[in-house]
Amino acid sequence: MNAAVLTVSQVNFFIKSLIEGDGRLQSVVVSGEISNFTDHYRSGHLYFSLKDEKSVLKAVMFASAARRLKFRPQDGMKVLIRGRVAVYEPTGQYQLYAEDMQPEGIGALSLAFQQLKERLAAQGLFDREHKRAIPAFPERIGVVTSPTGAAVRDILQITARRWPLAKIVLAPVLVQGSQAPGQIVAALRQLDRQRACDVIILGRGGGSLEDLWAFNDEQVARAVYACSIPVVSAVGHETDYTICDFVADLRAPTPSAAAELCTPDWREALAQVLEYHQYFHRAAKSQVEYLRQSLDLLVQDSPLGLPEELLQGRREALEEAAKLLKDTEKLAGEDIREGITAIISVKLTEPQFEGQTKTKLGNSEIRGFVDNATNENITAFFEENPQQARIIIEKGLRAARAREAARKARDLTRRKSALDGMTLPGKLADCSEKDPALSEIFLVEGDSAGGSAKSGRDRKRQAILPLRGKILNVEKARLDKILNSDEIKNMITAFGCGIGSEFNEEKLRYHKIVIMTDADVDGAHICTLMLTFFYRYMRPLIEKGYVYIAQPPLYKVEKGKQRYYTYSEEEQRKLLSELGTGQKLNIQRYKGLGEMDAHQLWETTMDPEKRILKRVTMDEAQSSEIDLTFTTLMGDQVEPRREFIEENAKNVKNLDV
Repeated sequence: MNAAVLTVSQVNFFIKSLIEGDGRLQSVVVSGEISNFTDHYRSGHLYFSLKDEKSVLKAVMFASAARRLKFRPQDGMKVLIRGRVAVYEPTGQYQLYAEDMQPEGIGALSLAFQQLKERLAAQGLFDREHKRAIPAFPERIGVVTSPTGAAVRDILQITARRWPLAKIVLAPVLVQGSQAPGQIVAALRQLDRQRACDVIILGRGGGSLEDLWAFNDEQVARAVYACSIPVVSAVGHETDYTICDFVADLRAPTPSAAAELCTPDWREALAQVLEYHQYFHRAAKSQVEYLRQSLDLLVQDSPLGLPEELLQGRREALEEAAKLLKDTEKLAGEDIREGITAIISVKLTEPQFEGQTKTKLGNSEIRGFVDNATNENITAFFEENPQQARIIIEKGLRAARAREAARKARDLTRRKSALDGMTLPGKLADCSEKDPALSEIFLVEGDSAGGSAKSGRDRKRQAILPLRGKILNVEKARLDKILNSDEIKNMITAFGCGIGSEFNEEKLRYHKIVIMTDADVDGAHICTLMLTFFYRYMRPLIEKGYVYIAQPPLYKVEKGKQRYYTYSEEEQRKLLSELGTGQKLNIQRYKGLGEMDAHQLWETTMDPEKRILKRVTMDEAQSSEIDLTFTTLMGDQVEPRREFIEENAKNVKNLDV
């Protein structure tokens, strides 16, 4: 054996010299599919293999190069790698040392964008429930953008034109380059921490994907998500989308559009204020006219007879009032005081008050003087005006009856639920489900429709309470009369949650309360009466979204063996146009629920898979306007209601006459 004896190290060194001495292998571009990918999280190095149909090549990308990647490599990804081939001498393993990597067929930035979008979406950063509303009338608008770009000029110009009352708080930052993400994050956090504005516009002008990349940074996206102030993303042009657009509370196609979305038009706001002014002016004028007419009636009815006739009338009134008091229970002080206004003027030197708010006088000696003067004057007034004394006593009796009715109402609402052994209304067909979230009750107009609903319902989840005719208008009645109404008492007992101040949502037996009335004027009136009752005495039912209005069909159309239901005139015309006139059609117009049998009522109005329900909601910000509407339309005063009808009659559609 004449060959030279080499060590393993010498062989590996020789092979290393051969490979690394070949200039063709020192700068190569290799195409392949990544497999066996390992991210060494401590060192930052990436270890993987490249393979094609026939071969496998070991590869490594050191941390210094890996940090420059815009995307995350993963198994199965086809890539183009630029690097060099060398030998790892200790093991004799030759491998590809990657210096740069690009996805094959798609840009690195595009891939990184898609990867980050999918990951943040999976974490819930884009979910609708996290979006906050943009304030309608902002006082301060934060702007995070370049101080020299066109975007800030556009925002300033549009804000000054639309809403000059707003103050712009500029947070100047770089909007591209490696330092931009850090500056944007810091600006957002500072505005949020200082509560420096009511809304933030984050954006810049248009550019390439690389130019806009600062707004695709993960840290920027998380800062937008964590910001407690609503953020409007306005990056680039309308066709440009960034990660910030998905995370922000609102996306604007351009910075100019963001300024439009964040500011109201002062001219429109002024017009609305003037409209409200005119409305309340008319309402106040109507109220004054009503009081003037009432005063005229009182003046005309004043007794102007002979002195002996006046004395006789006073004596009879006092005797009647005394008898009235004798035959009734004792009146409480609150009963007499209700509805009575007294003005007491006291001139006191050196007054002393308890507390800074000055709501209570600290000079206790004045109490005796006030009591004596009040008693003397009230006594004299009642002796000289027995008719007014009788009116006050009658008012006190009505208040006492109302107080007693309220006590009975509290007793009624404090009862245990029917499931605890109390008696449900006789007409109620209850469901077997015990969970309120899965239970619903239908308030059905008429016993006939109620019978069909009981037969066709889902007995496990659906309860039926038939109502006879129109319920009491609670806007015109005192509480004692309201609680004497059988229909209202049945609803209170069935719901189990109480009314007024005794309302307890936790005791509500059904989380869907469905009003189901006929598709005519009477049905609409009954629905309005029930909504009035819910708003005045069970308002949380509406605020929490527990009240629904069922939409029964208007028409049934039969063509041969086919049956169709339509829920509006427009839908009916469209159906008839589609069916044509080639075959005789049988058309039925439903005026009442009682015209449908149990199967039809279930199929059209009660089946959760097919039915149409309108959820009754309210905007708390418009509660005063809603309250005024109920008072105007359902109250005692005719003149405001007449004015409302005259002003809005032209807007009525689908009038049922």
